[in-house]
Amino acid sequence: MANGLIVQKHTFSYTYDGQTISFDVWSSNTTTHVDTVIFLGTVQIGKLPAWIAEVSPEKTVVVQGLPHWLAKADGSDLLTFTEQFTEVAFKSVLDTYHTTQVTLIAESQAAPCVTGLAASEEYAPKVKGLILLQPLGLNASSFTGAPAERIKAFKKRIARNFRYQLSSILLDKRLRHNHLQMYKTVGYDNARFSDQYNTGLLSDAVPDLKRVYKQHKLLAVICGANDMLFPIAEIKDTLKKAGIDAPVVAIPKVPHSPLATRLGNRLLQAAFTYLPE
Repeated sequence: MANGLIVQKHTFSYTYDGQTISFDVWSSNTTTHVDTVIFLGTVQIGKLPAWIAEVSPEKTVVVQGLPHWLAKADGSDLLTFTEQFTEVAFKSVLDTYHTTQVTLIAESQAAPCVTGLAASEEYAPKVKGLILLQPLGLNASSFTGAPAERIKAFKKRIARNFRYQLSSILLDKRLRHNHLQMYKTVGYDNARFSDQYNTGLLSDAVPDLKRVYKQHKLLAVICGANDMLFPIAEIKDTLKKAGIDAPVVAIPKVPHSPLATRLGNRLLQAAFTYLPE
């Protein structure tokens, strides 16, 4: 999967609620000016963003996934935590690489806040375009009911999605690495997971996405055809009801997948075809 790029890491930090939040940003070691910034989804940390940077075009920066486990366990401050992380990461990239305007690629859980950033009065001038990959926030109507019902429905979707990954799990060591990292960092059967993911599932990116669309900056929404978490049919229905007529692309035989994996790389490479010249 690697394209031969040698990557480097920048580590940034900021203070949130009395604790120091550190995060990593990756790029090729020859990158001095940035055209594209990729924001990754949950638990996409450690080696995973580095692997993604290796297969990305020059002048691309990869921001690790949000360390949401450092927010309050009950999910009560998750939105504030996520918004602050996204803004600090974006500012850090712009300042470090002396860049004034970029295209944003937001993956999975990163999508709602990155969309909000692109739609905001302050940051819209710094955004050339937005591409969403297997995004959270475009099928919120599918996660209704009480919190216990919502998380139960989500876990069922995780199980269905995993079935589509089974054929790859033995062949793709990066997929195995991702699942092990997810289990060690967050787990699946604990109160923190349930409370924080319940809050996340309520995210609705549609109002902000409407603003981005009206600015003619929504370049594409790309999903796996077998994505069971955020199915493309639900996303298409949401966008149609919102009057958002942007390209929605289904990548055949791909479930919801980490971008560093073989299947996830198909989503990533599709996104690169929509980058502005």
